[in-house]
This record gives sequence, C-alpha cells and structure tokens, in this order.
Amino acid sequence: MSIELKIKSIKGFKWTSISQLTNQFIVIGFNIAMMNFLSPLDYGVFAVPFVIYSFLRLIQDFGFTEAFIKENKNEAEFYKEYFWFVILVGFGLSFTFYLSSPLIENLTGNMESISICKWLSLALLLGCLSIPIDGKIRKELDFKSAFLIELLANLVSGIFGVWFVYKGYGWLSLPLKVVIYSIAISLLSLLLKFQIPSFSYNFTILFSKIKFALPNISEQVLNYFSKNIDTIVIEKYIGSVQLGVYDRSYKFLLLPIQQISNSFSKVMYPALVNFQDDKKLIADNYLRVCGLISLVTFPLMFGIFVIAEEVVLTLFGAQWIEMIPLIKVFCIIGGFQSVSNLSANIFYLTDKNFLLLKYSIISKLFYFIILLWTVIVYKDIYIVSIVVAISSLIISFPLWYLTANILGIKSSKILTTVLPQIITAAIMAFSIYLLKYLVSDYILSFYLIILLTLIGVLITWGLFSLTKNKHYLEMKKLFKHL
Repeated sequence: MSIELKIKSIKGFKWTSISQLTNQFIVIGFNIAMMNFLSPLDYGVFAVPFVIYSFLRLIQDFGFTEAFIKENKNEAEFYKEYFWFVILVGFGLSFTFYLSSPLIENLTGNMESISICKWLSLALLLGCLSIPIDGKIRKELDFKSAFLIELLANLVSGIFGVWFVYKGYGWLSLPLKVVIYSIAISLLSLLLKFQIPSFSYNFTILFSKIKFALPNISEQVLNYFSKNIDTIVIEKYIGSVQLGVYDRSYKFLLLPIQQISNSFSKVMYPALVNFQDDKKLIADNYLRVCGLISLVTFPLMFGIFVIAEEVVLTLFGAQWIEMIPLIKVFCIIGGFQSVSNLSANIFYLTDKNFLLLKYSIISKLFYFIILLWTVIVYKDIYIVSIVVAISSLIISFPLWYLTANILGIKSSKILTTVLPQIITAAIMAFSIYLLKYLVSDYILSFYLIILLTLIGVLITWGLFSLTKNKHYLEMKKLFKHL
C-alpha cells in the first residue's frame, strides 16, 4: 500500500471514528429525550413505514455506489451518469411511495400510516441529492466533509425532533424529524461538497457495470429485509405496542454497533479497492479491522447486559420497562454482528458478489421461516427476540467460513482474532456484576450507571494493558498517528 494511500486511510479512519462516536452520541441523546415524551405505540405505528422508507433509500443507487468507487477510468463521466441516475430514481421512488400509502395502511391496520408515508416520501425526495455526493466523498476518502455534514444534520434534526414532541405533535414528530434531516443533509452536502455535474440522460457507462451492481444491490436488499422483516411480521401478528418496544430495543442497541462496523468499512473498501488482487494484504487488513472493532463492541455489549435495567428505567422511564429483557438478548449478538458486517467488503473486493448473493438467499430464507414460525406460534416478543439472536449467530459462522476461504486463511483465524477481546469483556462484565450486587441498594441508579461504567472501562483497559493485547497495542499506535 502506498504511503499516500496509507496516510489517507489513517485520516479516513480518524474522521469516521470521530463521526460515528460523535453522531451516535448525538442521535442517542435526542432519541432518549424524545422517548421520554413518546410511548411504545407511537414508535410502533412509525416502525413499518420507516422500514419501507429506509428500504427505498437503500435501493436508490441500485448498487452503483460501490461500482463508482471501484471505477478508475472515465471517472468524471461515470459520476455524471451515476449522479443523475440516482436523482431520477429518487423522484420515481418518492412518487411511488406517496401513492402506495393507502396500501401500507391496509398492511399495518393503522390510520396514521398514510400521513407518515406521505411525510417520509417527501423526505425521500429531499434527501436523494446527498447519496451520489456521499459516494464521491467516500471515493476521495474525504471523511472530514462527511463528518461535518452528518454532524450538523443530526444536530438540526434532533433539535427540531425534540421541539416537535415538546409541542405535542406526538407520533407525527418522528416523520417530521426525518424530513428535517433529509433537507439538512442535502443542503449541507451542497454547501460543503458541491458536486453537481451537468445533466445527463445517457447511462451507457453506468449500465456497463450492471454485472457488478446487480448482485450487490440484490444482496443488500436481502440483508436489509432479513434485518427488518421482523418489524413487519411483529406488526401483523403481535401488534404496534410490542413492536414499538422491540423496535426501540433493537435500534438503541444494535444500530450503534452496526455504525461502528460501518466506520471501518467506509475506509477499508475504498482504501483496498486498488489492491483487490493482493489477497494477503486484504486478509491482513481484514483481520486487523476485526480485532480493532472487537476491542470496542464486545466490552460494550457485555457491559450493557449487566446494567440494562438501570439504563432503561433511568434514561427512558417506566413505560419502557419491557425493553430490559430484549436489550439483554440483543447484547448477545451485538459483538458478533459487528464482525460479520465487515464480510461484504471482502466479497466486493474479490468480485465474489454472486457467491455472497447465493449465501444471502439461503441464510435469509432460513431466517425468515424460523422467524415467521416463532411469531405465529408463540406471539411473544421476548421469545421472538431470542430466536432472532440465535438465528443471527447461526448464520454468522458460515459467512465467516466463506470469507476466510476467499482470503485463503483458516476460518478459525477469525475466531481466534476476536476471542481475547471476548474473554476480557466477560471478565469485566462479571466483575461489575458482583460490584452491582454489593452496592445497588445504596446508590441511586443514575450514579450506579456512572460508577459501573467507569469501573468497567478501567477493568477493560487494565486487562488489555496487562495482557499486552495485540489489537489494543495496535489501536494505541493508530491513535498516535491520527
């Protein structure tokens, strides 16, 4: 890897790390504030329309973003076609979403769905400008601009969201917050990274990459539905209130974990795209990233498992008490998902898109059948969450095997890379659990959370230092260069 590219990669990691940590802190903070005003039912009626909105936003680029990042020839012409293709598709999807709102109301059985879908269709339209500009930012490894854009958009939309709920807008605050975010992120993308090319309706170069883009978008769609089909099924068979509890539990815990993985992925893919024939280089960097991610995610998940009750009751209020067992269940899979989320990049880098698609079809079909059977038979949100967790773990290990096979390494190498971090996290969690058992009757929950968090961080840091954890030392070295 060239010195220049290595410097860009380090800077990219620096800004994506800052971005994910800062933005997740802001998003979680505003969500906590809104959840104190809203009920599980409010989030339940919003969940299905938002899943559909997020899906439409996902497919808006039809998988051409990764193709654009890989493109080295005709880059300017490719970007022009890519840009206007995304904009035109965005208009079409937004219009279709708006017209489909009565059908979505029939699906959910909630009258509020029509209004929510109409507002979200507007958000889809207003936010489409940011997608191709973000692709350009990723290709150039200009993650400082991406950080500023997302930071300001989250601040503006968060402030408006809290203001909406404070003024009594109720469930309507949720789609309005998304609209404000879409406006902000498009305007900021223009202001900070003006990248609008001359208009083009000829997509010859773009469509020449369809063999790469088609399996890419197909796998993303399957992956998206496997992660969100539970929302639709729970709404249909269990109800909006339980869906609201499940949705908040899942997103409060697992989405930040996914964002940590994404912060590494956003740098890893464009940084290594010019070295796709060097499997040893890719394998070394992949294992390195797995180790670095697991330094954060496993201690975080194990720690939250111990203090889940205090976190929910203190931050969200008694109306969210049913979140507690669900959060504990999702803690089990959070760390493993953070590692599994990296695998798609390996398939893209080595042109194994169709293999990833085949795996996704089989694994997602298995997941859907198990989920549907569980929901229909038990109609219990806690049992559903357990099945979701176990299924996610089961389908993760074959993915690790395929990833290792592509890179020419043993699949056990991935497990041994993250195992020291798992052991450290388990020791830390057991230690703060004992402390919690001893002092919980004498300290208020808010102060107990702070105390256990600080001690958990100190124990984790101490164990990594004492054992001279390879990835911890590498993280320290990396931060020195940031």
